[in-house]
Amino acid sequence: MIDILTRILNKKGIKDASELDTEEQETFNQWRKTLSEEPVTVDTIKEFCDYQLTLINQQFKDLDRTPEKTDRLVLLYNVYSSLKGVIDNPQVAKESLVKYLTGML
Repeated sequence: MIDILTRILNKKGIKDASELDTEEQETFNQWRKTLSEEPVTVDTIKEFCDYQLTLINQQFKDLDRTPEKTDRLVLLYNVYSSLKGVIDNPQVAKESLVKYLTGML
């Protein structure tokens, strides 16, 4: 996919991205980053939720916060916990069923 960027530069008579001005280089780098990113997976979403929950828990330890911030943290915690629960539930159910069925043997 990144080859398409090289072909576009060549078509415009540009040998290398270093010939672009600052704004063009920023755009080029953003395009290159977008084209090289891996697709989002369930595991990456789960890792993201875990990371966000860690950050939220750290902020809960700060006792010098406004009630509005506390409300926001509770809301965010519930959202990320729910997302994680949706991801983990099928796996937990599967493991429980395997244990149950194995116990029947």
